[in-house]
Amino acid sequence: MPEPSDRDRAITAYAAEVRAYHTFFGAVLLAVGAFHLMVMYPLLQVRAALPAIVERTKALSEEIRVGDQAQQTVAAATMAVGQFRRTLAAAPEQLRGDIAAIVARGRTLSGPRGDPYVVAIRIPREGAQPGSGPTEEEVTVAEAVRRQIGRQMEALGMSFEKAVEPIRTAGDTPAGAVELLRQAQESVGRQIQVDLNKVLQEAFTAEHNFWLRWDRPASFSTVSTRADEIIRNIDGALTGLLDRLAKAATQTRAHQQVLRGRLDALQATQRALGERAGRIAASVRWAALAPEETVRLYPVVAAALSLMALFRVRRILELRRGLAGIDLDQIAPSWVVGSSTTPGRVWAIVTLAAPLLAAMHVAFAALSDPGVFTNALGEASPLASAGYAVAYALLILIGLWQLTATARTMLAPQKRPAHGNR
Repeated sequence: MPEPSDRDRAITAYAAEVRAYHTFFGAVLLAVGAFHLMVMYPLLQVRAALPAIVERTKALSEEIRVGDQAQQTVAAATMAVGQFRRTLAAAPEQLRGDIAAIVARGRTLSGPRGDPYVVAIRIPREGAQPGSGPTEEEVTVAEAVRRQIGRQMEALGMSFEKAVEPIRTAGDTPAGAVELLRQAQESVGRQIQVDLNKVLQEAFTAEHNFWLRWDRPASFSTVSTRADEIIRNIDGALTGLLDRLAKAATQTRAHQQVLRGRLDALQATQRALGERAGRIAASVRWAALAPEETVRLYPVVAAALSLMALFRVRRILELRRGLAGIDLDQIAPSWVVGSSTTPGRVWAIVTLAAPLLAAMHVAFAALSDPGVFTNALGEASPLASAGYAVAYALLILIGLWQLTATARTMLAPQKRPAHGNR
């Protein structure tokens, strides 16, 4: 500088600018850092975690609902199998009563000394429809008994199939129970409609009055050894099915308890996050802003403060350049601005970048949260999102440009101070 007085004034202005900058930037760091770490970061964590927990809660609730329906299906299957066992136990007595009624009609026509089984009687024609022809036909009592046995065995077998078919084809039936019901449906139905029917028909052929010797209560097991074996096989299949259904019910119940435990834990976490969000919102109530508004505006404020700090740093660096040759670090030492040989230059640049990095962090988080940019009705607003995205991008790009220019100047080699200068 041409005059020592001008140089002294420039040095004094530089020192005052450095001190003022320390006050300003220190306040910015404390404000942005404290607000970011104590308010924004926890708030972003809560806002990011809540949707995932809500979705998981919904999924678990739906899984529990399906499990409850599966339990109801298994219970219905157990009830259907139990009802069928009672129907099967009552079937012999019902068949004996039906045979006795048919034979009684034949005995009335044949007289006390005649053979009632050879007498012809009229019975309803099978498959006859009203108005399509004769609805009755004439057959012998023996034939009527045979048909009654076949009809009852078919009805008995079909009753089990009809009882379990809706349960077997239900969408919420456990996979293992579906296969068990299918196997039981095929096995029991075949043994009744084919095997047991054949044994009873053969017993009637061998002796028409075989039904008179049935015990009371009547039982198909007394017809023959083969009939007893069939009944035991059917009973074993039904018992095994009931055991497996009971095991499926136990497993489903245990799984439901685990799911409910998880749901309770998730709901507790959701409540805790909600309370935490409430405390965070209460901590910034002085700003009279909703949490969403705070998230929207924070990147703008933080980026603007970062730009102000960077512009002032560049001003200080310009003053240093004008005072080249003077050891300014001895006159006005700074923890931010110094010569390129001063230790910690890189960390000083990182410190300068901290407010801008905080703005970038919240800007990206805000743009990825659909609940931040909404209209007055609380619906997502693409227009608001696009407007804020443009503002964020401009501020951040300008900030990065200023930060790069500042870092280049701070790291560039500087002239050594002249000998004898202050």
